[in-house]
Amino acid sequence: MNNPTLIECHMHLAKPSRVRSIRGSNREHTLKEDVPKTLIKGENVIFIPTKRELKELGGLDDKSKDTSVVTSTLSHPAYLCSEALSQLDALTTAISRYKSQMAIQTSTRLVMSSEEEKNFVDQGELYRQKYEDSKRQFFLYYEEMLQFWGDVLAEKYGAKWKQIMLDHAPSKEKLDESFDFELATFDIMPRQGHFDESKVTHSLFGELAQLSSKFLSKGDYTATEIGRYATAIVPKFERYSFLDPRVGPICDIAANAIDSAKASIKRHKSLNESDLDDFVDTLRFLSDPSALNSVKTNLNVRPKQKGFEVETVNIAPAPSVSNTTESKIPVHKPHPVNDATSTNAWNKLCQNLNLNL
Repeated sequence: MNNPTLIECHMHLAKPSRVRSIRGSNREHTLKEDVPKTLIKGENVIFIPTKRELKELGGLDDKSKDTSVVTSTLSHPAYLCSEALSQLDALTTAISRYKSQMAIQTSTRLVMSSEEEKNFVDQGELYRQKYEDSKRQFFLYYEEMLQFWGDVLAEKYGAKWKQIMLDHAPSKEKLDESFDFELATFDIMPRQGHFDESKVTHSLFGELAQLSSKFLSKGDYTATEIGRYATAIVPKFERYSFLDPRVGPICDIAANAIDSAKASIKRHKSLNESDLDDFVDTLRFLSDPSALNSVKTNLNVRPKQKGFEVETVNIAPAPSVSNTTESKIPVHKPHPVNDATSTNAWNKLCQNLNLNL
């Protein structure tokens, strides 16, 4: 099997907005007191109502206690058209989450391991099918939705508001230009110039630091939240261990801390004081991009010992009352610990990682 390399990947879904900017003489209506706030948002007119707007103004309620209302709503053209766009919103979120799990976003491009190319394309084709289904459903009911929504506005606000909405609603042909789904992979090496792979590692470490810092500041160290944190970082770091000799060992640091925390929770129902201090200090280390980028594998380590050293002193000591504001390491506010305990935990972490501070 060939060694994995980096490739560039692209997956993007485009869809229309539910509003259009008001133009021409109709703009003056946005300044009048009788303007319906449910129809006009700023200087935009709503031509594709949300399900909430359909419920509040049109009586279409998919969660009504009256089953007949639910049945009628779920088969209504206006609901089905609006629901199709909601499905595309959810699909956009799913695509963004998938790309975050599988690929690394640098400042200029999205890159991934060549070993994941087939999985990426296969998953992308599944997303494309869902996109096509929702798009088809949207256009099938679009014109009926416009008529219903216009009638609702005319009954509630008067005929002029129906006409304003219809004047701004695009035709099917024009609206089709707002839909698109792109899926592609590319060789990453330039025809001329140079591609710096170290920037990919830097982006990966930055992502780990951001996720760790967010988890640290939240301070919710339940088994469920720790599991979510593990899912977000460990598989991805394992996938990209080929990038840099530091990636695998740093992944081990995170995985070992997570396993220890889970074991402590299983024994004590929650993290006890000592285990919590160890876990928090590991999170502080993982939250510092400069520390992560400074770590390198030690080529002269003893057998059975995973050693690391730091090229420059970028990790501050455990925060105390006098130096907390100067520390570059995020302070764990939800669980304050005394200075001696924190210092001992920090020293223990450094000793375990063989860090030269």
